[in-house]
Amino acid sequence: PAAPTVASGKPENIAKLTAPIVESVLRRALELAEKSDHRGQCALAAPDLVFKLTDHSSSPAAVYSGGRREICDLQLQSAQAMQASGLRSSIRLGKTDIRINADGTQATVKSETASAISMQGQHLLTMQCTREEVFGLYSGSVLYQRVNATCRPVG
Repeated sequence: PAAPTVASGKPENIAKLTAPIVESVLRRALELAEKSDHRGQCALAAPDLVFKLTDHSSSPAAVYSGGRREICDLQLQSAQAMQASGLRSSIRLGKTDIRINADGTQATVKSETASAISMQGQHLLTMQCTREEVFGLYSGSVLYQRVNATCRPVG
């Protein structure tokens, strides 16, 4: 049988985290971000999620932090801003390091992403992010527990 996947959209019932499962959740989250699907993104946030995002596209850098409600609000605002200004985002997952704890209940992922932002097919900028994320197992579902990301425009 195939490994349970989050990408299928069916509720999974995972007993232990594995690198392929964690990577599929990561890729799903990036797809949702590309589509500006804030509801889908919010659904991947654990009830006890803690996050910190440092955005170096302004000076001084903007820092966003909080829990599940704050990250869901931020995802909604971001989706609305992208839609209102006609922006599109294409996200590429770069170097990824996945470490699973001994009992398979938590995974720490260090990754790099590059988001190409465009308007009407014209490339505007690329945001490069260094991320450290902790995924946990919640009643058979894989959710984000902790997110720490630092992003800066490049090119």
